[in-house]
Amino acid sequence: HRLKWNKHIKYAIDRGKWALMSCRRMVGSSWGLKPKIMYWLYISMVRPSILYGSTVWWPCVEVAHVARRLAGLQRMACLSISGAVSSAPGAALNCCLDILPLEVCIMATARSRAYQLQLGKMWRGEHGQGHSRITSVITGDGILDMVSDHMSRRYSFSRSFSTVIPSREEWQSGGNSFMES
Repeated sequence: HRLKWNKHIKYAIDRGKWALMSCRRMVGSSWGLKPKIMYWLYISMVRPSILYGSTVWWPCVEVAHVARRLAGLQRMACLSISGAVSSAPGAALNCCLDILPLEVCIMATARSRAYQLQLGKMWRGEHGQGHSRITSVITGDGILDMVSDHMSRRYSFSRSFSTVIPSREEWQSGGNSFMES
């Protein structure tokens, strides 16, 4: 059996629309939230709810009807942010508001998360199959093949220093006795 993500994607888009409409109720043509606040609400609330789990279901954005539904959701968000007329094209609104198309954002998020999992040696997908195809995109990129500056956390509880606080008299006399020791 092959996993299909149609129900999940429909649920994610519906959840995003619900969150967007909840935010949109706070905006009117002459009253309500400023465009900057609507932009922030979209970027920080609506989009993360859609991006959740995109490392696994990112191949679905290559399907035309899913890409159209995602573009429609983002277009609704752009219209509520900008207050543009309803006939404004979505791509133009994306450019004006400097927002990446949602399908590009999903693929970028999936790529970033897969790379983080690879660095942590937690990626167990087979190359070139299903959602693991993202690793072939990662390994084909020269930038991501560079040596990483990622360092694993290491705790050191030994104190190899001492703190010296001079008295007021030593400080006022200009003595640097604490620097000499």
